Amino acid sequence: MLSLSVVEAAKCPEKCTCIESDVTCVGANYSEVVNFIRHDHFDKLIIRDTALPYLEPLPLTSVFYLEFSNCQMTTIATDAFKRVISLKQINLDYNLLTVVQEFENLEMLQSFSAKANLISQVSSSFFNNLDTVTKVDFAYNLLDETDFLEPLNQTLVTLDLSHNLFQQIEISNFSQLVHLNLTHNVLRQENSVQLVNLSSLVTLNLAENGISTLNVLNLTSYDTLKTLDLENNHLFSPLDVSNFSSLTNLQLKNNRLTQLKNNRLTELPLIPPSLKKLDLSNNNIVNGSELEFVASNLTDIKFTGNGMTSLNKNAFANLNKINLIDLTENNLTSFDVRFSDAVMDPGFVALSNMHLQLDRSVIANGGRINDEYYSGKAFFAMFMCPHMNIAFSPSI
Repeated sequence: MLSLSVVEAAKCPEKCTCIESDVTCVGANYSEVVNFIRHDHFDKLIIRDTALPYLEPLPLTSVFYLEFSNCQMTTIATDAFKRVISLKQINLDYNLLTVVQEFENLEMLQSFSAKANLISQVSSSFFNNLDTVTKVDFAYNLLDETDFLEPLNQTLVTLDLSHNLFQQIEISNFSQLVHLNLTHNVLRQENSVQLVNLSSLVTLNLAENGISTLNVLNLTSYDTLKTLDLENNHLFSPLDVSNFSSLTNLQLKNNRLTQLKNNRLTELPLIPPSLKKLDLSNNNIVNGSELEFVASNLTDIKFTGNGMTSLNKNAFANLNKINLIDLTENNLTSFDVRFSDAVMDPGFVALSNMHLQLDRSVIANGGRINDEYYSGKAFFAMFMCPHMNIAFSPSI
């Protein structure tokens, strides 16, 4: 009889999936789940879509990943995780939490996520003595201050505060911070983004903030940043990001850039030489007659959806590493450009008035363009846009 009881107790609860040491329950009876995890060792416990307004203390367990997502949770007991002895990751996404208070026994915590709640306040002592936390996600909440993060200034690597209510933010002396997401806040006034002594910062996302000039950003160190996302703002020309000396990826999609001139005579170059990927899609760059990129490391350029009517023949002639040029959804009726002799295998040029693409990567090494042959070059066209006059020629 005793043996049978143990077998029954160890049976995976209804609406749960139990695979090796992982338990995932969707809409399950929470009491049954709690009773189940008392009797064995588990690494991951995932509870989703289960009505659980108040989270009581969990039983003694050794799970290292704990998730309660979309559980209508509003309150959590301060000792809820006290007996979860190996807890490293907590996921409380998509609940109804308004405040996050300090919890007991989180000394091993590495990652905390409470995305998409109603959080407007986090206890200033929440992260005290948690010197192992490297990732924090409070996206889609109601936060407007960051003081609670201060205890993590020597450990935090990834921070997501996107879709909150920040009008001003200062993050200083976070020596390990690599990825910072501030998308969709209200960071649009001068010096509203103060990033001081972030010596490891590689990725910065400031999309969807209503930014019109880069004076919103006060960054004391420019030489580590590699990706800067400024999509969906109100930026206009001229725009100078040349001081970002290590930048490789610049996202400027959906802004208000109206003119683009980046030739040898330009006093304020648009981009640093290090840049590899540049997205200028859906701006207002109609006239490309003076567009000429200086020699750089650019490999990918996107001009999709600008309504461009003209393009300088030498626009890309100085780019020795170009691989992708996207000119779809423009108003070009001809395409006659020169490429550097060093460009042996550009990926493709995308051209369209009718949402079609011209692809030159699918044709082998040899092809006929304007009755001339350029063997060994990949400057070849498959005419999917017959209304266009298309020509490729080597630079002179």
